[in-house]
Amino acid sequence: MDIPLPWWVLIAGTCLAVAVAVAAWMFFSGRGSEQSYPYKKRRSLFTDSERAFLETLEHAVGEDYRIFAKVRAADALSVRALPDRGQWQRAWEKIRSKHFDFLLCDTENFIPVAALELDDASGDNPRRSVRDGFLESACRAAGLALVRIPAENKGSVSEIRQQLLEELEELDTGQQPQAEPFGMEGQDSDSPPACPKCSSVMVRRRINKGPRTGRMFWSCSRFPRCWGALPIQSE
Repeated sequence: MDIPLPWWVLIAGTCLAVAVAVAAWMFFSGRGSEQSYPYKKRRSLFTDSERAFLETLEHAVGEDYRIFAKVRAADALSVRALPDRGQWQRAWEKIRSKHFDFLLCDTENFIPVAALELDDASGDNPRRSVRDGFLESACRAAGLALVRIPAENKGSVSEIRQQLLEELEELDTGQQPQAEPFGMEGQDSDSPPACPKCSSVMVRRRINKGPRTGRMFWSCSRFPRCWGALPIQSE
């Protein structure tokens, strides 16, 4: 003769079974989630070297430009209309997965002015060299300055500023004058002009490296708070 179990035993058994089922569901669903979304938050958006360079770049450009980091090439460049859709798609694919380390934009209308790449040892990699060569050609065709900053200069405000001035002076982007560091006519070498950006007195400075080594130019005396500059027409 079977002896019926007490009611509390039945309830306890039912609760235990439910608890085991819930625990099993949570365990296996959690494993499934980890396998489907195996992601974790990065420690930082920048490497130590990139973060140090960004701080220097902010001092170099002051309030003249807005700085954006890790920008897709496809966000700064676009593919012009082509008669062959396949050719257009191939051109798009080439820029879709590439990005610039930093991008300078005009403060008012956000027009891209210059892309900056921080060159380090990775530049010796053959694949990196091919990528760099493509971006240089693409930017040149689009009228966007591409400035490569040597890793050894990443902490020098004056050298970065000077290199940017040289690159932007040589490139005719067709943008509004206020977006160009040399947007006004040059002054003679004797009388210090007023800064075109803040009206402060300007001082003579010399370019110390690059294709324009030795050339003098006017620079705002309030640098790096003001990034105004003018060429000197005659020495």
